[in-house]
Amino acid sequence: MEKIEVSHEWHSDKASLEESAVRLRSRGSTLRKLIVKVLNRLPFRSATLIACGYYITTSSLSAADATPIPDRPFEILDNYCLKCHDEVEFKAEINLDRESIHWSDEEAQQLWVRVMKMVESGKMPPKKKEQPSETERAELARWLDTTLSEQIPIGGTAIRRLNRREYQHSISDLFGTDFELPRGFPQDNEANGFDNQAEALTLSGPLLEAYSNVATDLAEKLFPPPRKPVEKRKVEIPPSDFTYAYSSGMLREGAMRLVSKTEAIAHSASWPTHFEAEATGAYQLTVDLSSLNPQEGVPVVAEIFAVPAADAASQSTTKSRKLARFEVTESSGQQFETEVILESGETIAIHYATALISEDPEDLSAFLYPLLEREPKLASAFKQAGGKVARARVGLDHLYELIE
Repeated sequence: MEKIEVSHEWHSDKASLEESAVRLRSRGSTLRKLIVKVLNRLPFRSATLIACGYYITTSSLSAADATPIPDRPFEILDNYCLKCHDEVEFKAEINLDRESIHWSDEEAQQLWVRVMKMVESGKMPPKKKEQPSETERAELARWLDTTLSEQIPIGGTAIRRLNRREYQHSISDLFGTDFELPRGFPQDNEANGFDNQAEALTLSGPLLEAYSNVATDLAEKLFPPPRKPVEKRKVEIPPSDFTYAYSSGMLREGAMRLVSKTEAIAHSASWPTHFEAEATGAYQLTVDLSSLNPQEGVPVVAEIFAVPAADAASQSTTKSRKLARFEVTESSGQQFETEVILESGETIAIHYATALISEDPEDLSAFLYPLLEREPKLASAFKQAGGKVARARVGLDHLYELIE
């Protein structure tokens, strides 16, 4: 702000009024411009015309935090900006006609940040107006950038590391993959109930080691080192070597019959108990599949997923890597072949993707009611059990006992 002291005297002609106006010494003074504009419009046709001139002195109310605008930047502003953005024209409600900038004023900070953006982008001055040279524009932008960096503190939170969630998503976005952190990756500490606070996200030895392990694992997968040729060998896996839960299927007449679908691998799929990939590489996979009592109008679809052999039961279809998808149309059996990529320690899991039975109560009812209508003895046993039986093989054996 500026303090304005005004005194006045009477004049009878334009010349003496102009002489008083010259006493305004401030650089680029808006009031001086205003008086000149008024003088140009006054009809001095009579010696009896009475006008009023002003002696103006200014003093800063907060000089301590005011930074003078250097001559060169002011010259560029005066030549290309102040014709529209002074206190008189005040276009877009912007006034740049000032000798200094009070950086403690937040509005002033925002104004000059806006000016810098307009100058750097070339949006100002408008295309129809006189344009500064590239050198002049660069000079003004450089002064604004340097001054703003010195005067306006950078806000935001303290520098911190990524939390688990951010780290995982960053890797997924960077490499275009659905990356999952390995089991045992250190958990984040919390502060005030949040896991993204700088004071809680410390760097520990185990965490740095985990970062190193993740980076090494990713590097080997994305940029595998040269490997020695692996001797080809054929591994045959009979149905009896496949594991299963009684809620997903069971071994019948020498074949593994899957009957349900869920996201949980343990409840909807089957995988070999004695096979895992010895080395990361391409594997030729041959699978014999057949359909039994398929739903009318619904294709029988089998999906093959890659899962860790040592921890297959805890995996899900939504987070596992799908290797292949086969549509089975023959009840007598069909053979499917495909090439898949398995990593060291992985095995395959076969999932019945279009099974009628699922965890959805409506799907389960749609399967169970017609079954009980076709099998009266089973319906009677189910009724004797009170409509509730234990899950899996225990419940099935109980129903068989009731039937007998």
